[in-house]
Amino acid sequence: MTAPPDEREEQRMNAWIGTWDVEQSSIVGTFVMDMTVTERAGSLEVAFASPQVVATVSGVECDGERLRMTTHLTKPLKGTAEVELTLSGPDSFGGTGKIKFLPASKFTGVRRA
Repeated sequence: MTAPPDEREEQRMNAWIGTWDVEQSSIVGTFVMDMTVTERAGSLEVAFASPQVVATVSGVECDGERLRMTTHLTKPLKGTAEVELTLSGPDSFGGTGKIKFLPASKFTGVRRA
């Protein structure tokens, strides 16, 4: 028996909830950060924490195993990046981030908690 659509969407969102150890590789360098995904009022919220990267996040969308967001960076450089992450298992993901004028950066993540 298959879960109803609302229940399936909740299960997809729940797959992302938690704290992730993230590595971002770009032409600017490799950055290590924490990504925390929480649920609030039926939507996902994402926050990054790192001494190397300062970014706020908006426009978070969960589409099955994909998580899309817009990050507004102020460190190590200023710009807006479109980020798309895809689960590669229950506790790992890969993806890319793109600022208009730079080559795409690569994201990898492993669930911590």
